[in-house]
Amino acid sequence: MIGNNILTFDPAGTSETGWFYFQNIDNWEIGTITGINSVEHGKKADILIKNKKPYIIGWETANFLKTKYANTDWLELVYINGIIPYLISINNITPDHAYKVYNLETKRAVESSKITGLTMKQVQGERGRPKNIWYFHNRELTPHQRDAIAVFYVVWTKFLKRPWPWKS
Repeated sequence: MIGNNILTFDPAGTSETGWFYFQNIDNWEIGTITGINSVEHGKKADILIKNKKPYIIGWETANFLKTKYANTDWLELVYINGIIPYLISINNITPDHAYKVYNLETKRAVESSKITGLTMKQVQGERGRPKNIWYFHNRELTPHQRDAIAVFYVVWTKFLKRPWPWKS
């Protein structure tokens, strides 16, 4: 079904952008895009969009900008949040199939434990401090990959109004 061809992003202007691609419950992928700035992330996201040909795209964004966070990394994040809508337009994805998901929504989705298949294991990290390791169906995730899954959860359940496809 073409309507299930969904690509979601948790963008970062620097370091890593997590992505989640869903066709059906048995056919999904998790990955990352790396690069030194938003332009590199945008170019690699464009290649991914062209290869996957999603029907729907969702991405995480923030609805606030505080001066104390306005450093180079934050500005690159702002830039990539402008690049994604541009990529949607040049890849012929209709605006009603593009969903911005605010970071507070993804945070609530992760904290609510409603994302069946997403689990967290606490391990001993550096200097004996606890560290959280996230998994989706036993696959270890980076924080950006976890949030890309949370974006998918919000798009799937809130915007598309569908029940979560994975059962407990």
